[in-house]
Amino acid sequence: MNTQMDDYLKMLKYFPLIIPNNKCEYWEGVLVTKAGKEMMISISTPNYPSIKDIMIQPVALQTMLDATLKQKKDENLTLTEVLLHLQNYEPPSSLTGNLSNLKELKQTTISMVERYNRILSELKCMDSWKITGVGDNLTRFSLSVVDSSGHKHRMDLKVPENYPQSPPVVEFLDLPETVLNRITNCGTITEMYSGLVSVVGELEAFWRIYDEIRGSCWVIDPAIAVKKDTYCRIVIDKNTSIIVTLNPLFPNACPEVKFLGPEKDVLPLRTTMERNLKKHGWDERQFFVDNLTSLMEIDELPLAPSQNSGDQSEASSQLLVDGEECMICFSLRSEDGLLPAKICNNEKCASLFHVSCLIQWLQSVPTNEPSFNLISGDCPHCGEKILCPIKVV
Repeated sequence: MNTQMDDYLKMLKYFPLIIPNNKCEYWEGVLVTKAGKEMMISISTPNYPSIKDIMIQPVALQTMLDATLKQKKDENLTLTEVLLHLQNYEPPSSLTGNLSNLKELKQTTISMVERYNRILSELKCMDSWKITGVGDNLTRFSLSVVDSSGHKHRMDLKVPENYPQSPPVVEFLDLPETVLNRITNCGTITEMYSGLVSVVGELEAFWRIYDEIRGSCWVIDPAIAVKKDTYCRIVIDKNTSIIVTLNPLFPNACPEVKFLGPEKDVLPLRTTMERNLKKHGWDERQFFVDNLTSLMEIDELPLAPSQNSGDQSEASSQLLVDGEECMICFSLRSEDGLLPAKICNNEKCASLFHVSCLIQWLQSVPTNEPSFNLISGDCPHCGEKILCPIKVV
């Protein structure tokens, strides 16, 4: 725990009726003196947890604090230590009159303290290194897991005001979407962290295979992989590529394979692979890339250009047919970062399109009716018929 959190926890313990705002820059509530008298107090702490530039109301308390700091010449005091000292103050009756909102304040504070104590009890069960960040008064924090390869996996949580009646909300988690429900369906912080540990352990084989794929062939998409990615677009030759999508929980199983390129180049590869899959199946004991090459009956897959041979992204843009850019938006990558994946089957055209761009184009024509999750229409470039899946993969 950091200095801010240490002092914050002490404030909850010793002064539960003084409530901070989300960033602990302002505090307001009731200070109970050692004589048992209650008075309203407001505190400005712009540099919390430091008490530098601290301002306290009523003014009498500020005067007392200034005298104390001048005497001790010490600004390393914490806010808790300051208030413990100010409890010695004997306020006049004008400051300890009828506090009409004290009952309501106490009720609000009790529920907040119960919530914080529940959160703290869960966090204390974890090793300190697992808690990588705490913010906004225990309403947000980050937890981390380190896998056997030394990679750190972070989960950011936001705790609702009515916790634990409502579960924490996951604000960031770099894991494949297919396993997120294993964590988001949990009800408590402890359960979510246990789910994260379990899922990370189960996904280690998937990440190992995914890294092996990227290291043994030319992957042009995603350009920079993150832990949630489950697909790779692999170059076959100048005209064709494939998108392979792995099941993260069964990474050795046969992946989903989608061929991209002119139909005259794609059809022989697709036919050969389908025939060999029926005849031999996918060998889960064999290296992933070797499975692909043997099923497509090709010698090897091209390797990515070395770092010394120029920018890989520039080399990627020269793949397939002339003009890798989408012929609708004239960009290499779509807004969601994908490369063009649809090619006109007219050999004289062979224009490339982002699937999302082509869907939008075809849907803008009233006569183009979708059928069985497909939509057809005229190629925006040559006018020949073109078919496109409505769902973007």
